Amino acid sequence: MIKFSQTETDVDVITLVPNLSASFRFNLLLVCLAALPSLAAGIFFAYLGLWLILPFVGIEFSVVTLGIVYFFRKIQRKQKLIFREYDFDFIEEQGASIYEQRFPRIWTKFIVDQENVSFDLIRVYILFQGQKTEIGDFLNPTERRELVEGLRKICINSNF
Repeated sequence: MIKFSQTETDVDVITLVPNLSASFRFNLLLVCLAALPSLAAGIFFAYLGLWLILPFVGIEFSVVTLGIVYFFRKIQRKQKLIFREYDFDFIEEQGASIYEQRFPRIWTKFIVDQENVSFDLIRVYILFQGQKTEIGDFLNPTERRELVEGLRKICINSNF
């Protein structure tokens, strides 16, 4: 998801957040609902004397739950670009860690790299002193095109 905003002091802000189709709580509810029939089948087989099946039911859903927790911790990120008169900030938040970098406008370039592959992927980079920093690597292709258009408008309006 991309959000373009402007403050009272004419500072442009672009906020990038990954799309989440379902919340963490909803996914855990789905795992619990899926675990009920499997647990019932495991108890049934344990009642028949095949008790070794029951621990594997628990292991299976523990692995699925840990996978969901890992995925949601990995996807908790947010990128923010703050454009000022002479510089701009790139702030990336992932979980509890925050990475901030300030770039002077005069020495910084935005690079739009469109790869010639079947799914037409666009990558957006900040180039400063020979180092590339990718912006919005978690966005889908439509949102990346929207990001490129928004960056183009901001750069034209503010003589970047």
